[in-house]
Amino acid sequence: MSRWMLTACMFAVAACEATSVVDVRIDAPDPEALNPFRPQAGVEQVRVVVRGPDPGDEVIVDRPPPVDSVRAEGLASSRVEVEVFGYDAIGSLRAYGRSPSVDVDGDVSVDVPFRRNLAYVIHAPDEDLSRPDEVVYVLDLISRTIVSRVELPSGTKARSICSWGGRAVLIGYRQGGGGGVGILSTDDHGFRPIELGFAPAVILAAPDRPVAVALDATRTEYVDLASSERLGAGQSIGGTPVDGVLSDDGRRGVVVMDLPPYVVEVDLRRRRERTSSVPQMVPSGVGYDRSRNQAYVVGQGGPVVAVDLLSGNPQPFSAGFSGPVGLATYAPHFDGVVAVQTEGSPVIRSFSTFAQGERGTPVPTVSNITGISSDGAGRRVVAVGTGSSTLTAGLTVLETRFDQAPQATSTLYPQDPMELDPRGRPVRYRPAGVAVPFGD
Repeated sequence: MSRWMLTACMFAVAACEATSVVDVRIDAPDPEALNPFRPQAGVEQVRVVVRGPDPGDEVIVDRPPPVDSVRAEGLASSRVEVEVFGYDAIGSLRAYGRSPSVDVDGDVSVDVPFRRNLAYVIHAPDEDLSRPDEVVYVLDLISRTIVSRVELPSGTKARSICSWGGRAVLIGYRQGGGGGVGILSTDDHGFRPIELGFAPAVILAAPDRPVAVALDATRTEYVDLASSERLGAGQSIGGTPVDGVLSDDGRRGVVVMDLPPYVVEVDLRRRRERTSSVPQMVPSGVGYDRSRNQAYVVGQGGPVVAVDLLSGNPQPFSAGFSGPVGLATYAPHFDGVVAVQTEGSPVIRSFSTFAQGERGTPVPTVSNITGISSDGAGRRVVAVGTGSSTLTAGLTVLETRFDQAPQATSTLYPQDPMELDPRGRPVRYRPAGVAVPFGD
């Protein structure tokens, strides 16, 4: 056979290789304040990206809103992930959605929860105010304004918060002498409590995975979020959890505590805990990189440590932050860890995992940061803090890009639209934690 004929046959075989079709169904909530296709959401273009694991195997479809479904054709991969982006007229991200990876064999349909880029914030108790810890704000990350004010059931006092993919946020709550985990739907803000007998300081949950773990200084409880079934108690982990992350597959998590042993690994399949072998440091925060399935542990000095969440093996970087830091999050678009400085002036520092060092100058923020989270697309990081009083409580939003250090703006925390002080003036609650759907 001639070389020309062989080449022609090879092209013919390649042309006949089977490709897949992915029908993407975009699921948006109905309530006006939450629907990304309502005018106040500001979405003017919807981009659907369907990609396989191989370089170049992706399909991008742009549509004007509203969009119910999109068909992506010509994918060669047998496994794909879908992301949906909603942009305004100047290219700012206003809404986001993501599906877990799905197997593709011919044609397949994928449902993607598509949500406004909103932050859910819980509040600290205050004896001078009317139960602020029973109120959750939903904040627009562009305007920094309240788009919804959710009142939890009477006596349900929020202590902790985390995202559960795009469909819900989880709230650790106190109620009387007990407490548990509450599921706050991002579809309609319905609230479903799961009583555990204690108020978790940290909750770990993965998108589209039913099993979560709730932790306090003396209690560890595994729970099925779909059925509300308690799956069993773990051992006491020794200190109060201050931060934690869970792998995207819902199998292994890392929890940082305020006392030795400081770092604990949580195995949700076997429902057991063990002390991590993270090198000597006093850790205080952790972020999760889903693309590499790694947790990045930061602390009061020493290098940043990458923990492989498949094997549990830690690997220190050659450097760390130039000052002691606390709460942290991973910003995918920046490809680095963003953390709050714990000494001196209130600033946020950024550590590039690509360059393995700090990037840019620290950015000012409000004092006494109580929560920090990246959004699902990794374009923004939001930090909330109590300030020195209700007058100075505030929030900072960082815009993150791979090619430059994050840029930030800080504002006073919004005043409550319902409550007035004795002189008839609006009051300002003090934020105690923040979560963004799909975020870290």
